[in-house]
Amino acid sequence: MRDSAISILLSDVTTRWNEGWEIAAITVGCVDIDDYITHRSSLEDMIDRFDSWLLPESK
Repeated sequence: MRDSAISILLSDVTTRWNEGWEIAAITVGCVDIDDYITHRSSLEDMIDRFDSWLLPESK
């Protein structure tokens, strides 16, 4: 499947028919999300770090 087709499918309005398709596609590796993850943190550190993530220089 081409990237543009995946983008269209992922941006589609979720309905009962396709609910959960996005998560399944990510889980099985059809969609690589590594380029979209800009910040990583444990749940414990997330609250303390969140304000700094809003700064443009943090990306």
